[in-house]
Amino acid sequence: MCIVKNMVSLSNEHSTLERIFFMEKQMKAWIQTIRQLFSPEE
Repeated sequence: MCIVKNMVSLSNEHSTLERIFFMEKQMKAWIQTIRQLFSPEE
């Protein structure tokens, strides 16, 4: 029963967590792009 409760709470928080992970991915992609723009090509 405890596992079921955990699953329910996880599904409730899932959309928020997904949004945070997505934003983190986007930020990392932006940082990589900016680094490539400003660092000289090797």
